[in-house]
Amino acid sequence: MRLIQNIVVTFATIAFFTWYNWYNALVVFILPMLILLYATVFDTYKHHSGLDTQDPYKATYNIIDPTYNWFTCNLGYHTAHHLQCGKHWAELPALHEQIKDKIPQDLYREAGFPFPQVTKLIGLSKNLISIIQSSIKSRGINRT
Repeated sequence: MRLIQNIVVTFATIAFFTWYNWYNALVVFILPMLILLYATVFDTYKHHSGLDTQDPYKATYNIIDPTYNWFTCNLGYHTAHHLQCGKHWAELPALHEQIKDKIPQDLYREAGFPFPQVTKLIGLSKNLISIIQSSIKSRGINRT
């Protein structure tokens, strides 16, 4: 029922904005929604293509790259999503931790460009910040 309410409210809102100013509605709402719908369908297809659909632990590929999952609302924890479809996306990593030993290793994939590179840059940035902070502490430099 909640899904139907969300769909009705979304379409009513888009209809109102289209009536009010069709160009802005097209640029701000309709085109981005269509592009993201296409991207989601394409990415979801890649998660399922050619796999056994009878065993839920072998029905999808999983991508555990943190940057990929941040941008896709944890779409990479796809097996967890299939086991508990109604679970909020923010809870999927915890569920994945509980079931990860049941998922065959060949069903883990690397995220495509640019996600691994961004994840590495974030890690390097955190390491650099940590080194700078420890250097400042070891030299006794106060920031006052």
